[in-house]
Amino acid sequence: MESNPPSISVHAIAGKRGIFSKGRDGTRDLAEAAFHLAIEKINNDPTILPNTNLTALVRNSEYLVYPFGNIQHACNLISRGVVAIVGPTTSSDVKAVYPIAEGLHIPQFAPFATDPTLSQNPNTYGYLFKMSAPDSWQSRALIDIIAHFRWSRMAILTSLTDYGINGLQEFQRIAILKNWVISHVGRFLPTQNASSVDAREQLLTIRSKGVRLVILNCLAIHARYVLRQAGELGMTQSGWAWVVTDGVTALEGLYEDCLEIPPHLIGVIGTRPTVGEGMLFTNFLEAWNTDPTSSGSRGFEVNHHCTDQFNPPYFLKQMASVLRTYDSVIAIGHALHNYLTDGHNLSIPAYPARTCSKRDIEKWRDGEKLKQYIRKVQCNGTMNYVNFTDFNAPDVAHYDIVNLRNRGFEKVGGWYGEGDMEISTRVFFPGNTRTVPTDSNLDLSNYTLKITTILDEPFVMMSDDPTKKGNDRYKGFCKDLLDKLQSSLDFKYEMTLVPDGQYGAKDEDSDRVRWNGMVGQLIQGKADVAVAPFTISYERQQYIAFTKPYLDLGLTILMKVKEPERSLFAFLDPFSYDLWMAILLAMLFAGMCVSVCSYLSPYGYYGAYVQRPDSSDTSTYDARNSMNLYNALWFSFASWMQQGADFNPRSISGRIVGGFWWMAVIIITANYTANLAAFLTVARMSTGISSVDDLAKQSSIPYGTVHNSQPESYFEQAGVEPYKKISNSMINVDNTTEGIKKVKEGNYAFIWDSAILEYAANKEPCDVQTVGRLFGKMGYGLGLPLHSQLTDIFSLEILKLRQSGYIEQLSNNYFTGICDKDKKTSTEKAGSQMSINNMAGVFYFMFAGFGFGFIIMLVEWCWASYKETTSVKIEPAKKVCIA
Repeated sequence: MESNPPSISVHAIAGKRGIFSKGRDGTRDLAEAAFHLAIEKINNDPTILPNTNLTALVRNSEYLVYPFGNIQHACNLISRGVVAIVGPTTSSDVKAVYPIAEGLHIPQFAPFATDPTLSQNPNTYGYLFKMSAPDSWQSRALIDIIAHFRWSRMAILTSLTDYGINGLQEFQRIAILKNWVISHVGRFLPTQNASSVDAREQLLTIRSKGVRLVILNCLAIHARYVLRQAGELGMTQSGWAWVVTDGVTALEGLYEDCLEIPPHLIGVIGTRPTVGEGMLFTNFLEAWNTDPTSSGSRGFEVNHHCTDQFNPPYFLKQMASVLRTYDSVIAIGHALHNYLTDGHNLSIPAYPARTCSKRDIEKWRDGEKLKQYIRKVQCNGTMNYVNFTDFNAPDVAHYDIVNLRNRGFEKVGGWYGEGDMEISTRVFFPGNTRTVPTDSNLDLSNYTLKITTILDEPFVMMSDDPTKKGNDRYKGFCKDLLDKLQSSLDFKYEMTLVPDGQYGAKDEDSDRVRWNGMVGQLIQGKADVAVAPFTISYERQQYIAFTKPYLDLGLTILMKVKEPERSLFAFLDPFSYDLWMAILLAMLFAGMCVSVCSYLSPYGYYGAYVQRPDSSDTSTYDARNSMNLYNALWFSFASWMQQGADFNPRSISGRIVGGFWWMAVIIITANYTANLAAFLTVARMSTGISSVDDLAKQSSIPYGTVHNSQPESYFEQAGVEPYKKISNSMINVDNTTEGIKKVKEGNYAFIWDSAILEYAANKEPCDVQTVGRLFGKMGYGLGLPLHSQLTDIFSLEILKLRQSGYIEQLSNNYFTGICDKDKKTSTEKAGSQMSINNMAGVFYFMFAGFGFGFIIMLVEWCWASYKETTSVKIEPAKKVCIA
């Protein structure tokens, strides 16, 4: 847009430019008409830009989503001297044009772009001014609508565009916080020819998930064909609910004007920006109805003649984009007015032809300053009061809640802010019914499910009571789990064993892919659910569906408990040779110390006799050698054996030495007893095989798994050693019962799921054990037919049971047995023998006690000497000798 020459000496020239899409019949777009009407309003208003005229330059794009064409139009018109850009319509097109506007410092207005990523950072799109609030506001309105109808399960379907992908980001975030279930998020590709849009695959996936509420976020022209395809798939009948966004309700193209609205569209509910809240709305209506270039006298009047594209239904659908285009021009007009009033001169941006293909193009020098003036605009508009936040977006957003009826969208409520909503009770849903649909068709109260299973302890077992019939014939982990699911989901079931007794494997003899076992039952429709220790695998998931795993496990090896080797001196194994020698020397040293204390202490047996006051007293003569070296050694040995000796130390120092020796003996004996028990257990558990590698390296013990099972497939498909070698050497069995029996009978290693083998190892007579760490980690799940509507609901219920601890409780009930205490690995033996280093502290403690005893003996000497000197006068010449 460029101006006519100014009529006075003020050299202010403003221009404005817009990009609009043509109507589907090639006629002028209504937003373009509003664009021209707004420029006329500015030029005829003496209070705004009195000495400057605005001139419009317009280019029409052929298609609503046409980024490349819009870039070409922008580059072409910029060379004609424009100071602002209005448009294009969609967020994708706005993003395509914006780099040109920013690179040249030309402000750009987006009347209808609502992609929230445009408003996430105030510096990212600094030259872009959004006239519509970001879709994060609309997401909050949708949240309140869904909460009003008490829905909590839904699917989302969007176009593969910026508007479609980003428009519901805030909705998904809040839905997660509310613990709502979004069962599927599908996206379809919007083609240039809208009639070729194909969303059938996404719609079929949504239908298979069992939800009946779909949130549709795309443009109206695409929604037209998506909803038509949904109708063909039976997804717009009674019991369904479709919630759409303003891309469907506020743009043209959802249905043909003046024709009967197709039944598959009736009942759609959605949000549409509230219009008419601005002070200029009434003036705009008057100007629109009298302007022959816009609508003539038929603009907003109620008539149903549908003589041209400006009939009421067509106009009302585009009202928001029309008014926001009008307000864009009003905003730039006020910004230019304030800019010139403040005494700034506005230069015309002069760019050569093919500007976008040239390098080093100089930026418009007045663009940055004009941008700041636009940010400060505050004026009346038609939609609402025009002002901008720090993110260059409106600071308010209100939405009408509309419902598609036979005559078009009708307002049935309003949203005025988070939690502030009103909605009528006269809302119609698909099928032209006022009954609020449920958000899921997974009401199983009238279902009788056919359950296929297989006998495998402890998951599925036959009842001990032969008189029981029907489902009561079975018991076990899976039976308890199934009963718990039944009580939660209120369904009935009939449980039968799989006829061929197989889990499921491909029939290699068949020309086409055929499965046997429980997989075959599900594929052929003979069963609704397989409830068993059913391994989730990639190969099976190509043909059937699995729930989330109810139990995590892996593969392990079951072997017979090896009888321990007999050794005459096995009782010495708990302690190392050096430790035994240290204990023996400590015993001798303890005896010697006790004997020394008995001799040297004045209160010991011998010392007391020698230092008796009356040398003629021989009453203690026979006891003087009671703690000689021989008896002292016997005392220390008897203490070690925790037996009583003939004599015990008499002096305090001797008793201290003996007491510390006793404490050391207690510690040594306790460690020996504990370690001896561990050694005997380890000897019993040792098999010589502790891993898959050990199994593959030997040939004396045959091994295998079950025919046509997941473990067999696991080894067959493994391309690395030792799994490849094991696969070639396996001797397989028909079922787990036979495999466990073969282990008990003799020399055989059985490879199977850890849960089942742990159960077998915990049962009496405790003659088998699992060895090695788990490998081939996997999970057990419930099997269902591919695309079954029950998969998600069973998965959610299983996750709930796992979180509540019910699955863990079942595991404790079935997998913990009396043999649990014996579970040790054969690798423990190497590090269980105790050496002197392990007991060094005991010896330090004991020797410290001995030293303390000798100190007490010196104290005894001093005390005895003191008593003797104070009670008896000793002749100087007489000496006391110790013989």
